[in-house]
Amino acid sequence: IWQIASTPSWLISGELFLITLGFLGSIAVCLRLANTLRASVPWFVVCALLFLSGCWILLQPMQMRGMIG
Repeated sequence: IWQIASTPSWLISGELFLITLGFLGSIAVCLRLANTLRASVPWFVVCALLFLSGCWILLQPMQMRGMIG
């Protein structure tokens, strides 16, 4: 008998929280290492794109994963 494994409701929120912490940490490192704010703008864009793509991937439907036999 197959049944679908359920995930806890807090899991997505926790994963998004950790991705956000990583994003904020990356921004803090960029600010610390850059000499000027203008020099860090390209890295801000890279961090933002990685953050958004991570959130997008995380929120994709994965119904066929987690099948328990």
